[in-house]
Amino acid sequence: MCGRTACALAPAQIQAQTRATWQGRQDLFRPSFNVGPTSYQPIMIRRGGNRVLTPMKWGLIPSFSKSIVTDLSTINARAESVASSAIWKPLLNQRRCVVVADGYFEWRSEHGKKQPFYLHNPAKQLLTFAGLYDVW
Repeated sequence: MCGRTACALAPAQIQAQTRATWQGRQDLFRPSFNVGPTSYQPIMIRRGGNRVLTPMKWGLIPSFSKSIVTDLSTINARAESVASSAIWKPLLNQRRCVVVADGYFEWRSEHGKKQPFYLHNPAKQLLTFAGLYDVW
């Protein structure tokens, strides 16, 4: 996963494409082409058998953490270590979610400079990514 996404669609457009209903503080989500760690992004979860959209902050604060400030790098869970990580493993069975985005950015370094490339669906369909969440 990348370190920047875009989610610039209006909440009603996201709802129409995901066929999910908004719950929680929808006002925390602000459509943007520059969504990074600590920003709120639409997340889709299951509640009572229904698909629900809710804004969540990108970056995990583990429930066992005693402070909102942490030295842990928790913006991306890596597939090769998620099942053995003390941070991610407890979330695998019960705290799965779908991250909703228009696209994401990857960077390529050339001649000492980084060039961002925006990857997206040309038909303006949302992209979805697997995610894990916790409640702090």
